[in-house]
Amino acid sequence: MFSRVRYQFGSLLLKTRKKGDSSWELRYYEPGPPRRRRAVTVGTLTEYPTKSAVRKTAKVQALLMKINEDRAVSAVDLKFGALIGRYEEEEMPERYSTRAPYRSNLDVHIKPRWADTPLASVKAVAVEQWLSGLPLAPKTKAHIRGLMHVLFESAVRWDLLDRNPISHVRAKGGTKRLQRPRILEPWEFSALVSYSPDPYRTMFLIAGCLGLRCSEIVGLQWSDFDFERGTLLIQRGIVHGRIGPAKTEASQDCVPIDPVLAEALLLYRERSYPTAEAWLFANPTTGRPYHQEEIQKRYIRRAAAAAAIQGKVGWHTFRHSYRSWLDEVGASVAGSEGAYASRLHHDYDEPLRHSRQRAKKGGQQQRGTDDRIEAGIRRRSTQGGLKGVKGSFFWHLEKSLTSRSSCATIAMRGGAVW
Repeated sequence: MFSRVRYQFGSLLLKTRKKGDSSWELRYYEPGPPRRRRAVTVGTLTEYPTKSAVRKTAKVQALLMKINEDRAVSAVDLKFGALIGRYEEEEMPERYSTRAPYRSNLDVHIKPRWADTPLASVKAVAVEQWLSGLPLAPKTKAHIRGLMHVLFESAVRWDLLDRNPISHVRAKGGTKRLQRPRILEPWEFSALVSYSPDPYRTMFLIAGCLGLRCSEIVGLQWSDFDFERGTLLIQRGIVHGRIGPAKTEASQDCVPIDPVLAEALLLYRERSYPTAEAWLFANPTTGRPYHQEEIQKRYIRRAAAAAAIQGKVGWHTFRHSYRSWLDEVGASVAGSEGAYASRLHHDYDEPLRHSRQRAKKGGQQQRGTDDRIEAGIRRRSTQGGLKGVKGSFFWHLEKSLTSRSSCATIAMRGGAVW
């Protein structure tokens, strides 16, 4: 005779301890021959005062979905909260800067509205109406819509649904900016740098001269630089003190550095705080890299105010400005200066965000890293560096300053005392 396969809900048992708080234990049978009984601690009595609260946790929901994979489960009976729980346990991205906003959107927006809704009852029209009613920026709504799409893609992959209902949900205005980004003039950038003390002055020089993200700047080590070849290898980022890889695959790249910037970096190295890991920007108190959020509040905005720069200025202002400077001088993505420009497509060309193959300009495919670096080296050796090349970034910046020196030279002279 055939035995009936039933859906396992498991049993919860409250176990008392001689020391510490009592804990909840979930007991279930592990699928497959031989059939074994298992038990997993899922929380304490203080965290979850009732059995109902324990069953709603991501850990329990994910575990029940996993042990019932070989049983037919109706999408009518399965709650969206169970899908979220399994996603959090098995699929949540490891990168902190991605995981943190995912958890925030789940806890603040998605779970309160949809956690108790059956999967089969989540319809495109209902989700679209809910999104349109949220008092959030269009880009934030687009992020929430994208996360829900990822969740349902997991449901399709786990054979819980046949199709993804979020594919038909529209998030209007998700690619449009509410405010025009602040673009610094070269003389404004030079003034801001001159009003900043080291190590922040050197951080801002790198941001303005290479267009790097702030997470990549604070994560730099001296071993990333090859001053003989005039290159910098981007291979890590630090967000809220957590070290990880660069944000995208395209960001993990070598970029050429101008001799003027290289000279400024070498001078800074003589007075920088040394650490065993050779961080460029280590806090002398902790020996660890600085947190970029505090730098923006305490130094970037103060320096901008001291330099009488109007508008909101932050870390990303350097990146916006650098891309604008490249566009003004007609820098080619495929050229040696294009090593910088290609890294900026992630933030400025939405269609390029998810496909490096579409990173083209003028119908020309982006060159490989080695070709760009070699082109940059040949150009510097034959023409005396990018600063002296008419039309280049440093030439444009130098001509825009009131003095005849580049921004790096002005910064090294000291400027105003903080």
